[in-house]
Amino acid sequence: MLKIGRPCALTLLLLGAYAWSQALPDVSKGTHDEAKAFVEEVLQKYDLGQFKSIYEKSFHSTLKSRGTIDDWDDYSKTNARNAGKVLQRSLSKETSSMGVWRFIFDTRHSEGRIFEDITVTREDGHWTIMAFGLTPNYDDVNWQDINTTGADPGARAAVDEALRLYDLGKYQEMYEQSHAWQKKSTNLSNWLQYIHSTAGQTGKVISRKAYKRANSLGIERFLFDTQCTEGRVYEDVGALDDHGRWKLYFFVVKPNLE
Repeated sequence: MLKIGRPCALTLLLLGAYAWSQALPDVSKGTHDEAKAFVEEVLQKYDLGQFKSIYEKSFHSTLKSRGTIDDWDDYSKTNARNAGKVLQRSLSKETSSMGVWRFIFDTRHSEGRIFEDITVTREDGHWTIMAFGLTPNYDDVNWQDINTTGADPGARAAVDEALRLYDLGKYQEMYEQSHAWQKKSTNLSNWLQYIHSTAGQTGKVISRKAYKRANSLGIERFLFDTQCTEGRVYEDVGALDDHGRWKLYFFVVKPNLE
């Protein structure tokens, strides 16, 4: 029988939620209002597409070491294109510790909803960004019947191929064929650990039926009702375009408790 005392491992593995972050630097404290005003200024620039300016003027030096300005620009442009126009932004949560301030915004766009997670600190008299994360709100989605038109055939093909590799136990190949952002969010070792744990809990796939689909923030999602030897699960599989080719973006397995 499928264990349901805790979520399957991949329930927590929302791949693709890649955050630019750095180690904790030496800091000098600033005030809450100063930190919030700085973050709001950064978000105004982000909404205007001034991504390179944010990198050049606001990223901490060690944060820049995580990727080049072109990496950041490509990452931001793709996210902005998939998300669409900002409709509403509200502060969802804020915390602070040792002069480091973290603000999480719940932002609704024309194509979906995103959590914007920004961490800042004051160093050498200037405010600087320590982490900038964009996480799609995977629960805020308009599911449709699988037979409705609109899904890109390439996205469905990428999802089907990922599931084929999963069923065959070719987990490393599944990872290697996934989206570049997925690989940045989770390394191969962690991926193999999580997916082996999940496959061990569910057992062998007996039957699988796709019954819902959705498109949110440019992500084509397919929901499968899957019967395994150890129980029944939902497989929520997403694909995202990667420079003209659809690739696996995330793979979530949840017990079907109905």
